[in-house]
Amino acid sequence: MKFAGGEYIYLTKKKLEKLKKDNQSENGNLSAPPILMEPPIISESKISEKLKQNLEGMEEDKKSNNSNSCCSFSEDHLDDRYSGSFEDNLSSEEQMNVEKPKKHNDENKQFSQETDINILSIEYESILDKDFSLKGNPIRCKSCHAVVNMFSNLNLIENDKYKWECEFCSQMNEIIINKDSIPLNKNMDYIIQEPKIKEETPKIGEKAINENDDTSLIFCFDISGSMSQSYTVSKEIYDKIAGTKKKHKKKNFMNTQNMNMMNNLNNNFNMNQNMYDYSSDEDQYDYNYNYQRFSNSVTRLETLQTAISSNIKKITKETPNKKVGLVTFNSKVTVYGDCTSNKVILDKTDMNDEKKIIELGENNTSIISNPISQSSKKILTKLNKIDENGTTALGPAILLSLSLLKNAKKGSRIFLCTDGLANEGIGKLEGEENLEKEKEFYEKIGNDAKEKGYSISLITFKDQHSGIEILMKMVEKSGGDVIRVTPEEICDDFSDLLENKIIGNNATLEIILPKMLMFRNEKNEYLSNYDSNYKRIIGNIKSDMIDYFEFKFKKSKILSDMKVDLKELAKIPIQAMIEYSDNNNGKYVKVFTELKTISSNKENILEKADFDIVSGNAMQKSAKIAMEGRLRDAQKNTMAWKKFLSSNQNMNQRSTESYNMFKANMNNFNQNLVSAQCSNLNNRFSDRLANQMLNFSNNNQFGSRTMNMIERKKKKNKK
Repeated sequence: MKFAGGEYIYLTKKKLEKLKKDNQSENGNLSAPPILMEPPIISESKISEKLKQNLEGMEEDKKSNNSNSCCSFSEDHLDDRYSGSFEDNLSSEEQMNVEKPKKHNDENKQFSQETDINILSIEYESILDKDFSLKGNPIRCKSCHAVVNMFSNLNLIENDKYKWECEFCSQMNEIIINKDSIPLNKNMDYIIQEPKIKEETPKIGEKAINENDDTSLIFCFDISGSMSQSYTVSKEIYDKIAGTKKKHKKKNFMNTQNMNMMNNLNNNFNMNQNMYDYSSDEDQYDYNYNYQRFSNSVTRLETLQTAISSNIKKITKETPNKKVGLVTFNSKVTVYGDCTSNKVILDKTDMNDEKKIIELGENNTSIISNPISQSSKKILTKLNKIDENGTTALGPAILLSLSLLKNAKKGSRIFLCTDGLANEGIGKLEGEENLEKEKEFYEKIGNDAKEKGYSISLITFKDQHSGIEILMKMVEKSGGDVIRVTPEEICDDFSDLLENKIIGNNATLEIILPKMLMFRNEKNEYLSNYDSNYKRIIGNIKSDMIDYFEFKFKKSKILSDMKVDLKELAKIPIQAMIEYSDNNNGKYVKVFTELKTISSNKENILEKADFDIVSGNAMQKSAKIAMEGRLRDAQKNTMAWKKFLSSNQNMNQRSTESYNMFKANMNNFNQNLVSAQCSNLNNRFSDRLANQMLNFSNNNQFGSRTMNMIERKKKKNKK
């Protein structure tokens, strides 16, 4: 658990002065200590009826504009190409051509948004570090459910019996705890149930051969006619793809579609397949290779096959006991599995029958049963013999793939690869009349995967529309990723996906703030205890997942009614808990507890602030708001944080870099938001916008995939 303010939590001078005044009126002249020492003790019994009424009316306070942290701007500013304010060097002609949505009723409408440094982040990869572990359940407060921690004041009664006044809610608890079980570190791991297989878990950032990873991975990919679309690529990429084809001697590599496609590339070559009598697969490859060297042309399917092939080799080396299977879809769905037994084909008459599709998958789970160390050669051979044709039965294919994992280990994954809309069978996306029904279909698949501890990731091509807006709920619910690729990047992007493993499942996150603090901009369904407690079911945990949370002090009137004593208000505790299972059925609770200093010295806090957390939070919040269909509010949030980051970009070296990264990501995001509102799609999302929303909502912009892309670009520039 990290904080944007480092060791500090920001309290506005206005609220501090109000507290001083209230304390003086009750206790005579009293000056606030420069660093505001003990954790605040505010019990439920001390809250008056009047205070409860104030707390229940906090929704009004959320809308108020009188905070020192509020950022205000007009509606016009939302549509400046993030405009001119982001890209100051735009010409006036370019700015005039920027699309803008219709004006709201009030053309002079003012928006306001609170922005400050009170943000915390949870990096889920931290569950891999288990340096301080205890066996058994953590001991919790019977009132607010906070966990006993190293900052708790425990008073011995007798033997192992203690009195504990909760530092969060002041509830007096009598607990029984062995001296050796008292937490001695801020971050503790509680082992509720030992895993069935004890693994040598690598430290964060380490790589090792993991022979205990016997999870399953299904490559479910599109082989419809559109996958024959060709691209001209660099010689380096072309040679890599051509080398894969030659090694595996793909049969019928020179099919009619490829020949026609190649003929169109160069009018000087008026050839067709019937003119040549290929005596062997090798001859066929040689003709194709020599011809294509002239144009460096490859198809979508060829780039995809090369990416899958490359990563199967990597999987074989790093996780030799992982089980890998192939599922293809066009006008039919074919299950090759691990290619050691006969393929299974979904009958075309059953394409719309959900029950029969599930039954077919569950009855053939053994088709993916061999470790990749034994099946890789057969998979690679079969993979490179597959050709493209027909329509796109994506819905039946993903449902069948999930059913094949019925007996698979938690942490198993499906990589769904497509270049177009589902247009065959159940889950068909063509036409508007059944759109809501199809959304529910894919969301249900995502929920089913989440409950079983599996994830579904989506790989599409950047120049194609694949209905990410509809499919992203499936991906989001299961904890997967969406990537939109080019032929030049597909191998690296696939590799990044493989690195982003499921490291936990059935996870629940809980965060407890002291009662004078409340969460800001979070859904009410996750909040309790007057907005001081947060609890949400996470589901699957991936290694790159980060969540951000904004918090603030409750309004001055409430703090006054709480009778907060400035002598006590110096350091306050914040606690987060992740309860989860690992892929070997071990059960754990990870507990983070921090003690933070309250300060109203804004400049001092900002000089030491972590602006990566600020920008990451801004992007994630904007994306989540947009995913709810509130595109205008997403613009408002983005603009507010842009102004905050811009005004503080010279506070430290990292603040400048964070601001530049934020600009690079959010300029295009905001323009896509504007375009969505301008279009005739009634706020429907383009694939590009849907992709941005999902990735920004799930990941930090400085996450592994983005950093890998940056490093690859640096290497290319050096070359």
